[in-house]
Amino acid sequence: MKQDHQSHHRNQLIVTVFLSIILASVAAVAFAAPAQDDMTDEQKGRLIKGIFDKLMHAEHGTIRLRGEVVDEQGQRLNGVTVRLGKTRFKNYWEASETDEENVNVDGTFDLTITGYAYLRATFEKPGYYSKQIQVGIDLPPELAMRVIEGQTVDPQTMTKDGLRIVLEKQGNVTKLQTYGGFLEYRSDGSGKVMNFDKLPVGKKALQTMQNVHDSERLPPNCAYFIAERDDNGLIGTVRWVRPEGQIPFTFPRRVTLIMSDPSGGFVPFLPAIQQNQFHQMKQAPETGYQSQLVIESDYFTRTQGALVQSKNKQYFFFKTGGKYGKGTVGNVVMNGSGSNVLLGVVFRIQPDGSRNLETDEGPGRNFMPNPSEDTTSPIITILGDNPATVTCGTAYTDAGATATDDKDGDLTAAIVTSNTVNTTAVGTYTITYTVRDAAGNQATATRVVRVQYSFDGFLPPIGGADASGGTAAHPLRVFKVGSKIPVKFTLACGGAAVTNGVHTLQVVKWSDATTAAEPVDASAADAATTGNQFRYADGQWHYNLDTRATGMGVGTWELRATLSDGSRHRAFIVVK
Repeated sequence: MKQDHQSHHRNQLIVTVFLSIILASVAAVAFAAPAQDDMTDEQKGRLIKGIFDKLMHAEHGTIRLRGEVVDEQGQRLNGVTVRLGKTRFKNYWEASETDEENVNVDGTFDLTITGYAYLRATFEKPGYYSKQIQVGIDLPPELAMRVIEGQTVDPQTMTKDGLRIVLEKQGNVTKLQTYGGFLEYRSDGSGKVMNFDKLPVGKKALQTMQNVHDSERLPPNCAYFIAERDDNGLIGTVRWVRPEGQIPFTFPRRVTLIMSDPSGGFVPFLPAIQQNQFHQMKQAPETGYQSQLVIESDYFTRTQGALVQSKNKQYFFFKTGGKYGKGTVGNVVMNGSGSNVLLGVVFRIQPDGSRNLETDEGPGRNFMPNPSEDTTSPIITILGDNPATVTCGTAYTDAGATATDDKDGDLTAAIVTSNTVNTTAVGTYTITYTVRDAAGNQATATRVVRVQYSFDGFLPPIGGADASGGTAAHPLRVFKVGSKIPVKFTLACGGAAVTNGVHTLQVVKWSDATTAAEPVDASAADAATTGNQFRYADGQWHYNLDTRATGMGVGTWELRATLSDGSRHRAFIVVK
């Protein structure tokens, strides 16, 4: 169906996004007109409107999306509904027009629309968080200039192939309390602060202060900011974007966001990770909070041709009043004189005091930036041994991992590590490293860690094992044919003797230094021993090896003890 004029505001936002793509080209042409000084404001306005209308009509064409819908384990999902919002632009002053359509897909999709300039595709499945992508037809600069000059161009086709839409299963979501608004700072030192003690959220959290530097008068749990001023007491600097003096723009040099709570503060989110990844963070950091978050001037503005555009939002975690949350610094507004500045900030707090920030609120969880060709996952490199071993009862220090991405560079600091190693209990554990890039591509790597008994080698008469147990070319000990060999050792965990477990003995015949036969289970010389299992007595593990019953003739033999922790220890002897 077609939307009516009640959707005007939303569509105007879409138009604004669309216009940002072509604004630089328009400004370059409009402001470079030779006779611009002789034109009235009304004439300039008509000129710019005409250019915009031409470009908007040229942006209509064909949009095609192809790819797959998978869960977090990479398995394709059936029964997915895709809600398509297909937008046509009329002109700069009138509302755009959007047609809605639902499409059902199973695992893969191939979606094509024609005659539209913009597509919003929302992927939905019961029990999963939705995911939305937005695509607009981008007119190349050379074609945009041809349109501005009055030439006709063929309808464009925008194809996004190889897309991978990952739907997350709904889990332990929570309702975060939201504080939003414009903090204010004036050159006279007054301003507005965000008072987190104004609960519930229905009460006005913004509070005006005559002097934000007066810490004794500030609310105990509040956020505020100050801006750097020049010698004249002004906050902003006027930036003339073009040499001729058109398009003046005022912005602050630097602002510092401050938390009044001495036990609270901010942790900035990595700028290499974009909005989608930040909103999917399910837990706030436990440590690392600083009382101030400094935002430099280059965050506020960027220059493209003759234009000044806003940058991406600044994302951060914060802590105040013993509660954790996540926040965003958005728009910056200054008056023309540069004497005061407004900072748009949104704070979202977990009310129960936990670090759980998993939430389905807002577009952050289900919004994906306009899809690019980035379908390549980051690469995780595990440092150190894999598998790794650690002696039971001793400390284990993980060597960690690094992560790199072909688009986002070094993502090592964004790795989330799950470490289950318990060195007080013998066993095999895994450490999982997970990281996502800005496009949402996820990479996972695991390290195996084996916690093993403390084993100091075979006791005399063998007297060694492993590195001290000799080799097939250089055996450790010599025994007579038909002899009985006591094979003994001790095991410990954290200094305490290990008295249980199933530990077995095998022998292997070596015909030369590199050739070995299949292992043979050992046979014991005493009735108290069960099969080839060691028995525990007098603080030691014993096996009275009967070389004759085991079939050990003249030659070089490997004694191989396999412990219940999975480790294997050996020594070489000669029977003659």
